[in-house]
Amino acid sequence: MAVMGLLEDDHAQEAGTPVDDPALTAESTSLRKPLLAILMTKNNTSIWDAAGKKEAAFFHVTVLDKTHLFPPRRPTSRTAPVQHSTLSPLNPASPLHPDGLMAPAWVQRHKESRPSVVVGFFDLWETGADGNRDSVLGGQQAINLERERDLILCSEIMEKKQNCTDRGIKFAVVIMLRQTKADDMRVDDRIGLIRRNCSLDLKSSLFVLSAKTSNLQQFVATMQKTLYEQASLYYREHDKRVRRKKARIPPLAAPASRSALSPVSAATPAPVPGSARPLPPAGWHLRYEYKLGVFAEFRQDVEAAIRHYETTYQLLLELMQAALAPTIGGSGTVDFLQPFTARWTEAKTLADCVNLKICKLHLYSERPVPALQQLERHVAGSRGFPEYLGRPSAGEPLKVSPGISRLGNVAGGGSFEYWAWVSTQYRIFGELIELATGKSGLRLPFPPPGQVPPQAATPHAHSFLNTVTTTGINVLTGGDAAVPVAPQFGLFSSINPALVVQHSGYYYFIAASCAEERWKRFRDAQKTATFAPPPPPSAAFAAPGGRVGRSIDHGSSPFSPLVGANSPYAQSLEQALQKEDSVDHATFVIELLTKSYEQFKKQRAGRMTLFLASEIARVYEASGKHEMALKFYERIAKTYRKEHWPSVLKDVLRESKECARVLSRWDVVAECLVELLGERMGTIEERQEVLTELMGVVSSGEGIKVAVDMDQLDGFLQCSVQFRKHSTYVGVEAPFQVCLKAEAGKSPPVPITISRVHVQFSDQRFDHVLVDEEGSRQGSARAVRLLNCTDCKFAAVSDDGGREAWVKHADLEFHPGMTQILEGAVVPTEGMELKILAVNVVLASGNGTVTLSYKISDRPDDLTSRRKWYLPDDAPTRWTMLDGSGEQSTMRVIRRQSNLAIRLRHAPPGLVDEVYPVDVDVVNEEPDGVEAFLDVEFRSSGADSKDPTSRIGESEDGPPCNGIDLLHLGVIPGHATVTRRFYLRCLGTPGERVMYNIVNYRSVTSSNPATEQATPATHPDLFFRKNEPARISFAAPFEMRFTERDDYGHPFETGEAGLFSTLGIGEPMQMKIERTVGVRVECPGPWEIEVQTLTFVNCEEKWKECPGVQDLHINPVGASATQGQEMSGTNESVAAPTEL
Repeated sequence: MAVMGLLEDDHAQEAGTPVDDPALTAESTSLRKPLLAILMTKNNTSIWDAAGKKEAAFFHVTVLDKTHLFPPRRPTSRTAPVQHSTLSPLNPASPLHPDGLMAPAWVQRHKESRPSVVVGFFDLWETGADGNRDSVLGGQQAINLERERDLILCSEIMEKKQNCTDRGIKFAVVIMLRQTKADDMRVDDRIGLIRRNCSLDLKSSLFVLSAKTSNLQQFVATMQKTLYEQASLYYREHDKRVRRKKARIPPLAAPASRSALSPVSAATPAPVPGSARPLPPAGWHLRYEYKLGVFAEFRQDVEAAIRHYETTYQLLLELMQAALAPTIGGSGTVDFLQPFTARWTEAKTLADCVNLKICKLHLYSERPVPALQQLERHVAGSRGFPEYLGRPSAGEPLKVSPGISRLGNVAGGGSFEYWAWVSTQYRIFGELIELATGKSGLRLPFPPPGQVPPQAATPHAHSFLNTVTTTGINVLTGGDAAVPVAPQFGLFSSINPALVVQHSGYYYFIAASCAEERWKRFRDAQKTATFAPPPPPSAAFAAPGGRVGRSIDHGSSPFSPLVGANSPYAQSLEQALQKEDSVDHATFVIELLTKSYEQFKKQRAGRMTLFLASEIARVYEASGKHEMALKFYERIAKTYRKEHWPSVLKDVLRESKECARVLSRWDVVAECLVELLGERMGTIEERQEVLTELMGVVSSGEGIKVAVDMDQLDGFLQCSVQFRKHSTYVGVEAPFQVCLKAEAGKSPPVPITISRVHVQFSDQRFDHVLVDEEGSRQGSARAVRLLNCTDCKFAAVSDDGGREAWVKHADLEFHPGMTQILEGAVVPTEGMELKILAVNVVLASGNGTVTLSYKISDRPDDLTSRRKWYLPDDAPTRWTMLDGSGEQSTMRVIRRQSNLAIRLRHAPPGLVDEVYPVDVDVVNEEPDGVEAFLDVEFRSSGADSKDPTSRIGESEDGPPCNGIDLLHLGVIPGHATVTRRFYLRCLGTPGERVMYNIVNYRSVTSSNPATEQATPATHPDLFFRKNEPARISFAAPFEMRFTERDDYGHPFETGEAGLFSTLGIGEPMQMKIERTVGVRVECPGPWEIEVQTLTFVNCEEKWKECPGVQDLHINPVGASATQGQEMSGTNESVAAPTEL
């Protein structure tokens, strides 16, 4: 589809008149831009994106200038001179003259400049917003102006339509309304006028688009759907025209004499002797079949396109194969295709393109098996081309890699051009498979194992799956002879990889293998071109006219295409070598392997991803990028080591070693060599060579010092440690054992001498170093040997910078299959968590060392094996089982708690407000001295913080407080007692009080003397804590009881007659009351209390303020301290209580 009238220049030309309103012009421009963007966006939609929308119209859109005119069609009159296309072999000015097949320019021309439908976008002229249509004159003037503009538009449309009609192209018009609504009656009349004058079909040729349209996507989709049938009709007409031309060409089975009667032959001048011959009928059949396939593809008839493309491919393959044989069908020699010529290259390129088309359309139609068949057919049919035949090697003949041996069924193993071509074919097919699975949802593998899906029930699939000839199955398997196959594709036939379409990662891997084979063949070809002698004359012969001699049996000798230095073959080879020399082969191979890796990773094929990663590393190594190769090898080795694949791990380690050696990474070299010493890594002789190489690497130059983390490897030497007990006390000897055990009975391959063994503890004061001493050699090697290291001496280690440790010299020679037990002991002097951090086994050679490091503290817990302890040789049993499992590399050292007693001496109960003395005795019941600190606290039992009613001090008149902290008692000798007196005082209410006595103490020995700086506050871990609370009751010192008696006086007296007044008439009346109060004081406690004073508190002034009281007198009657005696007093006013 081509569109015109949407470019800015076209719109400027159309709107460039002074009568146009700028506002309307802006509206039209704003509509054209998004419309053009929507149309061009659909060009990015591929055939795979349209797979799920097969019923929707699918157009490729090109933009044409509004002034564009299509060239007129060539005259078809018999009287007119014949005018051939500029891309026809019959045109002398054509690049295909005289015997060319097809040119890409033909497809490009029909795709870009020969559209099936042309859509012109035109603006309907409208008056401006200020136009006066209300008056009669203004309205008539506007109508006349609109009519004039509409006629001009009709003239323009007719011109464009006539130009397209002459080419058979459908022309459609889109009228764009800038302001007026589409349902306006006046607009309908104007559009009807345009339609009638231009003879436009309202349903399929004329569309109206308003500037107010909100959904442009829907408008474009509707328009393309409407024009789809017209576009298909255009290509059907082309199809008919091509078929008519093809019918005038003699059939391929016709005798050669009939070719002179064909119209093509009649129009072609007779060839001049010595000049190139014209295209034969087979070539014309091929051209027309290809054109039919293209037109069928353009009209989206996939089935017809596949048929025509397959016919094209078959004709092309026959022509190319016939060019390599003396005759074709016995009709004569085929000379228009000659190997190593431009026409031959064009034919190969056309074959690759047609093959790609067939595979792509099959996959688009969800028929992957015929697509695979076509690929294998293409590879098998092209491998006999002379440029693909193998050339003589500079040395021994090269062998094809096992994974692609079926593709190497070519004379001489194939040339580097052949492997480059095969790599390209499989890469393209892998990309098609990736697109098909990602875009159209194709599920692979296909067919699924154990069934033939309904999608395979097609003529192409059945003809392929049910074949019993050598043209289908044998092509896939790479064989030339007949292979017995089942007469029907059964349930178990899908296990054959040649019959199952794999995911794209498989084909990327095949492409990478072919690319690597190409690299290998290119290097060999360079050596051959440089050092090989010229081929003998009998190896090939020259054909007349400089043509390369051809042999029917290319498989008989790989030298058949070789000729002299001036032959086309030699020139082609020289050009190919120069071109190939600029190719970065390693990058190509790695890129393909990476793509394959990504696809296999999506399929969760873990084993294959590891294999591909190793292949990537190998290619990096071959290209000199050893750093990248080493990174890949290290990551791969982790998985193979974890899953125990020694046969594969061995090769990875050898490659890693070579890369590290080039990079001078001696730590990695030593690590690989140490792991290769394992029994499963090779024979004894191979491991002896590895050990020799390791010692050589260590002793080379000034000596290399490397460390190897043995816990990350499958090493030949295993190490385990055990503390005999989980915990011990300070000052008590704690034994431990280090077990060095051979991986297997023949590991290491020969006896080795361990220079020293360093047992590293979390506290360096307990580190043990065992040094080898030749004088301590034992006569015979034992399977299990115990070295008693409990008698080590604390000394400086000369080989470790003079650092001090517990050192012993012993026989450290290690024999194959041996288990060596190192038993030692430590005596911790303080509480801690003691750990064995690592065991370092040092192998020395010359001035260098390799340290086998076992990081014990980083190991995970082992819950599968029981703990065991090796016993001395004189024991009845060799091993004894311990409680627990795995390794016991951590031991808890506990400080022994001294027996300390806290005793309190006091006389309960205490009295409220009494200074109550309490003696605290701290008794050391141990023979050793104990340093102690005393904390005391005195408060109510329910109080959590400060208690103002409870006080404690070291003296009677001390400052009031609730507690005393860090009272240093000093060092208490063995079996001694330290006493401290405290004074308690309870204020307020009586009740129970608690005295907390907390002693923080530690044992003091000669190895751990007491220091002034160590206190429970600064070093809490050094002290034990003991708390002895004491509950003390406090009672009130006295209990009092009161008695009262009231006596009344004049003016009233009592008598036998009752109460009578004693006052005379006229005397003031005063009432007199006498109250006697008795107080009984008791001591409830068990102790006698001496009462020194008893005081009445005078409240006379207070009671005088009471209403009704005129006078108050208090007179004590008596004050005796005798128990039970009452005290009384009198007053002469209103009764009031007396306070004591």
